[in-house]
Parts: sequence; structure tokens; C-alpha cells
Amino acid sequence: MHSGMGATAAKRAINWVLSKPLVGQMVYQPKIVIMAGFAGALIEGLQVGEVVLASEVGNQDGNFYPATWLDALPGSKWKTALNQCRIVTSNRMVCSSKEKKEMRRINNALAVDMESAHIAYACAEKEVPFGCIRAISDSVDTGISDNLAKAISGDRVSLMGLTGAIIRSPKTVLELVRLANNSRIAAQKLSAALCEMLRSAATQEDVRKTLS
Repeated sequence: MHSGMGATAAKRAINWVLSKPLVGQMVYQPKIVIMAGFAGALIEGLQVGEVVLASEVGNQDGNFYPATWLDALPGSKWKTALNQCRIVTSNRMVCSSKEKKEMRRINNALAVDMESAHIAYACAEKEVPFGCIRAISDSVDTGISDNLAKAISGDRVSLMGLTGAIIRSPKTVLELVRLANNSRIAAQKLSAALCEMLRSAATQEDVRKTLS
């Protein structure tokens, strides 16, 4: 399910998923929720395209929730190959390198996103196992101009907003090209990691059923 960017979109999506909605003629009730998407690095050395697996996610108020699904796959090769870390969720886009480093200092997190804590909280309330996997789309030293941030800060990118941002500052085109390239790299790496994770989960589930 594609939720969109930010708290409002994430809450809308997860509340629907966990409300036991009718899908066709069947009640949909997930056994697990996996949050997958992009994140910004909060430390040097974490580069675009690297994939991180959340050990816990939380908000800037200091409320953190464990990624409860990790315990279900203790021996997975993909799990040990990824950076396992704390991810913090921001209520707005984190644009400057200085702000990213300060967020790292306060929250002791390696990456930042805008959705995971809201998903984790809802899953904890419903006692649904939760996992989070993110690909880095911008390094800690990569900034985003206020002009572009305003244009893409909603849960859906506005073509009109982007056009206005470019008119105000033509250099925004270069930022968009960089973001597009980084997003493409991150998406490819995320897709590969997510496929491996789901394949591993399916294999271990088959083994568990066989042994039982």
C-alpha cells in the first residue's frame, strides 16, 4: 500500500489497514505490517542507497517503539547484512545538515523519516508485529533549500508548487535532478532488500510449518 509522505498520510493509511476493512468479500486483517521507504542519514558514512533495518522507531518527544518483527527472524542472512539502527520520525522535512546532526545528537538515531513512528504506534496499540526497512535517499551533508522543501512538503507533490519553486529559483531544477537520481538509487536498493527480506520470511515460515 502506498501511503504518501508525512504524518497525515501515514496515519490515514495505517488506520484503514488496521480497521479490518472489507477487501472484496473478505475482512482484511494483517498479521504483520512492514514500513518500507526512504530516509535521510543523520551520520557521516551512511550513503545514498544504503539500506537500514530499524531496531526501533520513535518520535522527537522521546517515545520509541521496538520493531517487534525482528525477533521472528533471528537467523536471516539479510538481517545481519543490513545496518540495524534506531530511526527517528520528524514532524516536518529536515532540510539542513546542521539540523540533521542535532537530531542525531538528541535522539541517538542514525536515520530520519516522516512516517514510521506513527505506523509503529498504531501497530503497538493493536498488537500487530511491526517492521521497518528504509533506504537512504540523502546523506547527512546533503541539504534541501527552503524553496524546494515548501513545494514538496505535502503528502503528495504538487506540480503547481514545483513550477512555482522553479520560477522563484531556477537552481531548483538542479536540486530536483539530484533528488531524482538519489531516489532512483535508493528505490533500486530498497526493492532488492525488501524482496530478499520477504523471500527469507516465506522460506522460514515454510520451514516452521514443516517442523511443526
